[in-house]
Amino acid sequence: MRLFKKTVFWVLMLAVLGGLFYLIDRKSEEKKAATEIQKRLFAFSPSDIMGFTITKKGAQPVSVKREGEVWLVTSPVNAPGDAKEVDEYLDKLVSAKLDGVLFEKAPEEKFKEMGLFDPDLSVELIPASGESRTIVFGDTGPTHNISFAAIKNEPRIIRINTDIKTDADKAAYDMRDKTILAFEPTRIRKLDIKWTDGNRVVVEQTSEGKWNTLGLPDGRTDFLRLMEVLVKFKKTGIKAFIDEDPLDLGLYGLKTPRVRLLFVDEKGVKHSTYIGGRDKERRGYYAVNGEAKNVFLLEEDIVDSIPRSIGDLEEKNEGTKG
Repeated sequence: MRLFKKTVFWVLMLAVLGGLFYLIDRKSEEKKAATEIQKRLFAFSPSDIMGFTITKKGAQPVSVKREGEVWLVTSPVNAPGDAKEVDEYLDKLVSAKLDGVLFEKAPEEKFKEMGLFDPDLSVELIPASGESRTIVFGDTGPTHNISFAAIKNEPRIIRINTDIKTDADKAAYDMRDKTILAFEPTRIRKLDIKWTDGNRVVVEQTSEGKWNTLGLPDGRTDFLRLMEVLVKFKKTGIKAFIDEDPLDLGLYGLKTPRVRLLFVDEKGVKHSTYIGGRDKERRGYYAVNGEAKNVFLLEEDIVDSIPRSIGDLEEKNEGTKG
């Protein structure tokens, strides 16, 4: 009987101790979570953001807003946004943590001293609910890995990792959709290439995965070479945006383009790109899409990959390869 009572006693003691350890661990985790929240620059999450504006001294503000499921750049141009780039930008900035608090209530002189009174860079974040919050970036500290910052209309000055400031400094190009043409290479049914010298290359997909080039025997089209061209136009982004509303396309060699590419998808929808003059300094070619006005720059590699004659797409016999 005595042994039974001792066993019950120790079981109860273990249960009590287990409960105490659980409560201690829970309080420790809660305290840790609260500390992490206090370190965050913003109380909201990236998914709460409906828009933001990057303001940099000497440049036009870059404004981006969410419209439904998509992002749109609204300043300095109106253009589709790059969803992946925008989401990554917000994830880094909104989830950023402060390194420490320098002054809880800093006088105006300290804001001036640390480059926060007339900042070179600031970002206004607009959440779905509540007021917007603007982070102001100041000078870099002596060690260069720490920068000074503040939340607009708040008296404190904080320290942040300089990487946060670097990641926050983006241009309109970074936020814009840089897709050359929105199509899937496997869904293209026809590619019509017309060079200004009269050379023309027409390739059609006669059945699933089988391509024929006008002027070549059936089955002699180099499928891999063709896919290389299509994939480059799909996956390589626009190198630079040159002119949103050009007054004279002739300045870019686009009144008489050096080459026109016409892509026709499985639904008969046509996508066209016109390529004009070469920008030697930036190592690219000027181009426009279909009826669009804006002139952009393509990588030289993309243009160099375009077949100039039907021979460029002819599959070589095994005996003549290499």
